[in-house]
Amino acid sequence: MAPKIPPVLHASSLNLWIETKTGTYHALRNIDLELERFGILGIQGHSGAGKSILSSSIAGLLQDDPIYRFEGTLDYRDESFQIDLLKAEPKGLELYRKAKSAIIFQDPYASLNPNRICGKQLEDVLILQGHQKPKQRALEILNLVGFDTPRRVHQSYPHQLSGGECQRIVVACVLASAAPLIIADEPTSSLDSYSEGVVMETLFKVKESLSASLILVSHDVRLIKQWTQTYLLMENGTILSKGLSSNLSLQKRYRTPTADISTETPNILEINHLSLRYPRGSSSVIHKKYHTVVEDFNLHLKRGQILGLTGRSGTGKTSIAKAILRTIPVYRGQIIFEGNDISKLDIQGPHPLRQAIQLIMQDNYLNFNPAYRVGQMIDQIRKFSARQLTDEQLSGLVHSLGLSFDLFDLYPHQLSGGQRQRLHVLRALMMRPRLLICDECVASLDDPVKYQILDMLKLLRDTDKISILFISHDQDSVDYLCDRQVRLD
Repeated sequence: MAPKIPPVLHASSLNLWIETKTGTYHALRNIDLELERFGILGIQGHSGAGKSILSSSIAGLLQDDPIYRFEGTLDYRDESFQIDLLKAEPKGLELYRKAKSAIIFQDPYASLNPNRICGKQLEDVLILQGHQKPKQRALEILNLVGFDTPRRVHQSYPHQLSGGECQRIVVACVLASAAPLIIADEPTSSLDSYSEGVVMETLFKVKESLSASLILVSHDVRLIKQWTQTYLLMENGTILSKGLSSNLSLQKRYRTPTADISTETPNILEINHLSLRYPRGSSSVIHKKYHTVVEDFNLHLKRGQILGLTGRSGTGKTSIAKAILRTIPVYRGQIIFEGNDISKLDIQGPHPLRQAIQLIMQDNYLNFNPAYRVGQMIDQIRKFSARQLTDEQLSGLVHSLGLSFDLFDLYPHQLSGGQRQRLHVLRALMMRPRLLICDECVASLDDPVKYQILDMLKLLRDTDKISILFISHDQDSVDYLCDRQVRLD
């Protein structure tokens, strides 16, 4: 009888406390888990359940920071390497992070250098792995993760790509590292269903070819059920249940009635024959080349209406949002807001639309100052808002989003992706906008919190007559929320 192969990852009675300004927060409580060699483990749970803090602990990202205090055991081992992740010296942790584990975060923009083209960042990983022709291999990997035009993506900066495209760049970097343990923390939350399938199939094929082990962290029960072998269900830092992923059950939400908008209701937003383009990353100043992302696009949104803008990743949805907000130039066409053409407004200068039009973005981490506590940022918004909220109104918004004032003492990196996204929604609503642009605003949320926010957006439409442009690749969310839909292809 062959001896049993020990698990590649083992945790026993794992506890984690986070030291904050006002006290100690018990983030992980008596976690027991095993990941078999070559296995696929799913970690599932609501936003704030502790999934991301557990995956970061497994990746060895927290052990060097004194504000995190661990107890218990957390061990990694393979045929040539073994490490106690809670007691290891810095050099051992560095080797583990460099050669043995790789993590995919849910926020791709925070993982990429905004000052370098994406291809060079991928080549950096390949050079560390000893590849002699990194550019050629980089183009092959970009094609592998689903890019139809790998050369264009190779020469693009992160801000010139959609959130879904940037996430595939991060996936490409992780695949290039050839790590035997891959930790994917919400890797597809910003992707459309087609790109999600491409990325997950690619992850699975690479895992098999490398004989790697995979941890998939997600709030999406469907994803865990489809792609993993075993699962852990977490809540409040503890494991509620564990078992075979095939035993998980799925639930379906149904659409509620849409708003009754009269044909005589005026348009708050009109977009006429809009074209947008970006300069290519490698083109010279004299002979500048452009990539057109939107061509001859038209749209109208009535006051008090929710309009869904859908389409695959990379079709220009986020670029349209940036053009409305006047953060990128308009190549051709008009953007008319409340009867005024705003397409020629200075994209850098201040103007009164900054508060009237608010954006909730999918890359929520970049919208927080990492040096500020949440409460400090909320206080700043209250000072600069034209219509300041009372304490009672703020408390109502906080609780309606499923948040707690206890989070106000934490820094952004100490929050889960779902908590940061809900705080981003809170910030936008505090400005009392007349037009709210939601760009994948519920992509990183589990179903209960997602539908809680979608219901709140409907309530804002009905009570405050706020107009909402809801950009999403999630057709279920668009069907549930929106009065009308426009699809980009």
